[in-house]
Amino acid sequence: MSALALISILAISLGKFIPGIIDRKVITMVAGIAFILIGTSFALSALCTSAFAGFV
Repeated sequence: MSALALISILAISLGKFIPGIIDRKVITMVAGIAFILIGTSFALSALCTSAFAGFV
């Protein structure tokens, strides 16, 4: 539980620090690409899991 709290505090600190260094457009583009990759990964995972559900 303390590890989760530590990671959360670190993420909040970095979230306040990074926008001062990196341009907002770059952050938005990276976040968009990450969102699309995570969504695609989730969709492919769901398709692969359900495609072979009858064979297991």
